[in-house]
Amino acid sequence: MAFQIKDDLFDLLARESDIGKDVAHDVKKSMITLPYIHSFRTLKKSDQKRMNTIIRTKKKTPQIIRELRNLIEKGGGFDYARNKIEDFSNNAMMAIKTYEDSSYKKSMLDLLVFNTHRTK
Repeated sequence: MAFQIKDDLFDLLARESDIGKDVAHDVKKSMITLPYIHSFRTLKKSDQKRMNTIIRTKKKTPQIIRELRNLIEKGGGFDYARNKIEDFSNNAMMAIKTYEDSSYKKSMLDLLVFNTHRTK
């Protein structure tokens, strides 16, 4: 879950040159992600209506994508997603730490740390 949420954040916030892939891909495909869902639940009706209009728009211009990003930021969706990444990662780390030390355990812990701090 933490990896997917991190990917959702990259899709909405990163620049193409930073991550080496198309940005806002999920938005262009009208996919609903955790930051969108949280913001939608917290925003007032007029903003919710605008978010729905944007996500249903076939051709999403850079300006429309920027507007959606601003609405998600306004609704606290990005911070909520970051907090969820931390929660899932911490829970996974606690579960993994119950196992005996091994190269597999180390790999899993390294993967959790990598995902939390990755920039691509």
